[in-house]
Amino acid sequence: DLKNSIDFKHHYVYLTNRGFNPKKMKEFRIGVSNEFKFKDRVIFPSFDKNYDLNYYISRSIDPDNKIRYRNFTGKRKDVIFRQSDLDFSKALILTEGVFDLVNCPENSTCVLGSWIGDDHLLFKEIARNNTPVILCLDPDAIQKTLKIAKLFHSYCIDTKISQHKNMDFGDMSKKDINYYLANAKQYDNANLIGYLINDIRSGSIF
Repeated sequence: DLKNSIDFKHHYVYLTNRGFNPKKMKEFRIGVSNEFKFKDRVIFPSFDKNYDLNYYISRSIDPDNKIRYRNFTGKRKDVIFRQSDLDFSKALILTEGVFDLVNCPENSTCVLGSWIGDDHLLFKEIARNNTPVILCLDPDAIQKTLKIAKLFHSYCIDTKISQHKNMDFGDMSKKDINYYLANAKQYDNANLIGYLINDIRSGSIF
């Protein structure tokens, strides 16, 4: 119980400041440790479909620590983060990082970065199950988002793109996230031209 722990009270404060309540902490199975390698870090474990540990993310709670993340050293493309909690028969929400998931509804995962290709295990599982996806990557990754959407579309995957522009999902309230999910735009190849025109007008493409 982090809330009542003397040794880990700073971890609890950090997590609450990042939007986690006790229920969410349990849901994400967040861990802490006094081991030197993980001291002053919060640990987010991930389990595969057989409930075996397949990845972990550890985030420093010390703002002066230049090494913010210390993660599992395996290849991220071979990992489906929190696979044990996902249902591929339903629409899947995809974000960039673990903190983007804080206020997301169930059946959400992160791609552990800003890219997912057809050589990634997560992509293969989505394609195998013909799982609809909603892309919710950070606004500064819109070009990558469009390339990912185009790739999913080429596999006949129903793909939508969240229209948020000013904030990452990790900085939003649950209400805001639900709004953008409900208003996510269906992707087709014509969307790519529209986005490119908007980027040229705004100057962001250069």
